[in-house]
Amino acid sequence: MAWAIEVFRKRGCVLVQLNTHKSRVDAVRFYETLGFEATHEGFKLAL
Repeated sequence: MAWAIEVFRKRGCVLVQLNTHKSRVDAVRFYETLGFEATHEGFKLAL
């Protein structure tokens, strides 16, 4: 991840956005250790 983030910076990116299901607590914890912060809540409607 550190390598990818550095490549993004060098290419002028200003934001990396990740999506995961909130039930994946290990994934959420992992992303937080990398400096990411949860900022949005999503909604779905199954039809």
